[in-house]
Amino acid sequence: MGCGNYVARRGAPVEHWMGVVDGLLKMSNVSPEGKLATFAGMPAGAWFGESTVLKNECRKYDVIALRDSRIACRPRAPSRGCSTAASPSIAVCSTI
Repeated sequence: MGCGNYVARRGAPVEHWMGVVDGLLKMSNVSPEGKLATFAGMPAGAWFGESTVLKNECRKYDVIALRDSRIACRPRAPSRGCSTAASPSIAVCSTI
């Protein structure tokens, strides 16, 4: 994705964890009053969304590319219980 594009939007359903392969992302929210709060800058190697996936919640923040970026996605596991099945694979899901 190109600089300034949304990687994830607040309130959207979450189907996978995301990791930064290359680039730089910003995790932030805008308050109802219009004030921007930035929570984190995420460089290559950073992962996000795991808690939201595990709790089966909607995304709680916006993630925006600060540079051209490539994002890896790890899909939600098909089962929440213990399983002997192989883990879902990780793939580059987007070049931002």
